[in-house]
Amino acid sequence: MQLLKYSTLNVTTNYTQGRRGVSKMNIHLNELSMYECLMNITNFMRPGLYIHQLRVAMLADKIAEKINLSEQRREILVYAALIHDLGIVLSLQGQAQSTDVGKDAYIHARAGYELIKNNLFFRQLEEIILHHHDWWDGSHPQIDSYEMRVIPIESRIISLAEEVTLYLENPGNTKPMTELYAYLKPLGLHRLDPDLLKAFADISFLDKFWQAYTWPNLKAYFHKYTTDRYFRSMPLKNIKGFADVLFALLVHWNMASARHSRLVANIAALIAQLRNFDDDTVTCLYIAGLLHDLGKVAVPQVILAKTGEPTTEE
Repeated sequence: MQLLKYSTLNVTTNYTQGRRGVSKMNIHLNELSMYECLMNITNFMRPGLYIHQLRVAMLADKIAEKINLSEQRREILVYAALIHDLGIVLSLQGQAQSTDVGKDAYIHARAGYELIKNNLFFRQLEEIILHHHDWWDGSHPQIDSYEMRVIPIESRIISLAEEVTLYLENPGNTKPMTELYAYLKPLGLHRLDPDLLKAFADISFLDKFWQAYTWPNLKAYFHKYTTDRYFRSMPLKNIKGFADVLFALLVHWNMASARHSRLVANIAALIAQLRNFDDDTVTCLYIAGLLHDLGKVAVPQVILAKTGEPTTEE
């Protein structure tokens, strides 16, 4: 599933003298295309996650607009919402499935946080993702009053948007719009920010609010983030941080493929160094080696693990 078609990335490289020649590489790119790449990868691992996160991002942006969140913070909110369930695709070793849904939600929020924390590409999103399942009153998980004050408003917005989306995605809710508000109201006592609930209630009763929720319109909703205004010049080290997260997902998906890719990356970088390539080119070749088998996440595990010849069907 592809949201939109993006322009080719613009890469310019200038060289200065150095040990191997030290390059200054400025990569001009559209950030939304990067987040959609990550969404597509996780959707192969957890089918349905793409559209779910897209819906949450749309609702979150609508709520943020109603409370007059700044344009800059709305952009960050959208990016966080688009990957807010990143941790759900990771298996937590030694962590048994809990009967407490709230606890499990908190666990996958922390897993997503651990995956991207201290990563230069995601540096503005990590706290938002960490707290997006915290209850507004601090009762679940239990936190003290100081921690409660620093839960980002973006996390609380995503929490509400996800609750709405999960309710609407539940096939058992046959009359979602007539019963949605009755379902949300008691959640404002502990789980959801009551001010945000009021903002949502004020705007969601209009038919035009829900027009963007259906797929063709949902696809078009984020078009503004593909304009020139949202292109960024980004250091190569940030791109490497993004690649590290993609590689971590490959490790989770198939350890043998990940081990192979790491060896390819190291050898490619070593060959480039021996040929006296500049530092940034060495890094680019390392990233390419690291991700050259990323497409394997689209291949069923039973086929990846097979040692004999594949069948015609496979």
